[in-house]
Amino acid sequence: MLREGAAALQWLRASTQADGPTGWPVFWRRAGLALPVVFFAIYTASSLLRDHQLGTAAYDLGIFDQAVAQYAHFNAPMTPLMGPGFNNLGDHFSPILAVLAPFYWIWPDRRMLLVAQAALLAVSIIPVVRVTARRLGQWAGFAVGVAYGLSWGLQGLVGYDFHQVAFAIPLTAFAMAALVEGRYRAVALWALPLLLVKEDLGLTVAAIGLCLLLRRQRRLGVGLAVAGFGTFLLTTLVIIPHFDHLFHTYRYWGVVGGARSNTAPACRFTTARARHRRVSPSSAAGSGRCASSSRSCRRRATAWWCGESRRRTRWAAAWCSTRTRASTARAARRSCA
Repeated sequence: MLREGAAALQWLRASTQADGPTGWPVFWRRAGLALPVVFFAIYTASSLLRDHQLGTAAYDLGIFDQAVAQYAHFNAPMTPLMGPGFNNLGDHFSPILAVLAPFYWIWPDRRMLLVAQAALLAVSIIPVVRVTARRLGQWAGFAVGVAYGLSWGLQGLVGYDFHQVAFAIPLTAFAMAALVEGRYRAVALWALPLLLVKEDLGLTVAAIGLCLLLRRQRRLGVGLAVAGFGTFLLTTLVIIPHFDHLFHTYRYWGVVGGARSNTAPACRFTTARARHRRVSPSSAAGSGRCASSSRSCRRRATAWWCGESRRRTRWAAAWCSTRTRASTARAARRSCA
């Protein structure tokens, strides 16, 4: 099997690098260079068209729009959509969003985030095409670039409004390209900014460090592994709990294990409401208001308030902690009883 695969790779390399009609190598090279521009136009048109048709949502486009707008005014990334006075750093550690703040000085609109995401995804095509063209030829570089640009992962991200992991895609692509080419210092330089994208990407940086260790790059490998794993622990155990004024903890540990419990959000809502009202969680649950054991609560139309959705539960807990619109909160709790 390995011998057949090596023979097929050798045939592909020979066929793509063979002398053909005059101008064909130049044509494929230029076509590969044009791919990022073409896909940027496709991604941008798709995102803006969906937004024009009201296909975007507050989660997560509205949240990031509020966070970047606050960065543009040199303020903390407060996101009222997640609750009154909620700091976005209490949900995910993503200070790299501040890079988009200067663009809000020019165009302070949520659609700017969609255009920026399209640009980030399009830029990630460059290292993929370049590495493939150098290894297998210009035609193969163009073909792999088209397949990558149309891949389900990128399409899924384009169809999900905006998310901060868009920053990680070009950084990871350039890091992997440098790893293939043996430019190990460039690998470290491309991988380190991943620590500012999202807290769990520290584990990705640690994995890249282990790859460098396998390449006998001990100093860089150990440095990346320690920096990645250390940053992951620092952000999940210290920074995020510090900025989360509702639960003071990292709420995504359950995601690592796979399926999430449906009753856990309601329990957290009951506990948070009890803490803000200075009553015991047991007495709050015993009152029959939004308790995790209340089946009727989850079946009714007001289940979004009571704990069926983890994100909306966090917003509901913050809402109940304030004294504004108390009548709305009382009505929702009565319907959940």
